[in-house]
Amino acid sequence: MSVLRLRRVRVLDERVDLVLAFDAEDAPDVARRGAAAERLLEWLPGLARHRCSTEVDRPFTQEMRDTEMPHLFEHVVLEVMACAGSPRTVAGHTVWRRGEDVFRVSIFDDDDAVCAGAARLALSVIE
Repeated sequence: MSVLRLRRVRVLDERVDLVLAFDAEDAPDVARRGAAAERLLEWLPGLARHRCSTEVDRPFTQEMRDTEMPHLFEHVVLEVMACAGSPRTVAGHTVWRRGEDVFRVSIFDDDDAVCAGAARLALSVIE
């Protein structure tokens, strides 16, 4: 059973919005998924260079151990895009749509086809 499902991809002029759904009984945080963060760092070591603009400025390697799965998905998409040749300046933003079991991940992309492909691969990697 998938933890996250890609419900919708919406390509806009300045970004790609990825709407992710999750089952209410599946807590969408990394901490409850065991060694997921460590495995992702082994597979995608570039994640160690990521930073987040959260209230607490800390490296993503610390952030990813207690963040929501959709936020982790955002960073995996960005890293897969970087591996595919997109600039590391491509940024993302994750928002929980309150009242619904969905998150919107926005990727301020340089290539919407690369972004959509990276999103599909990111789901597989996280799974």
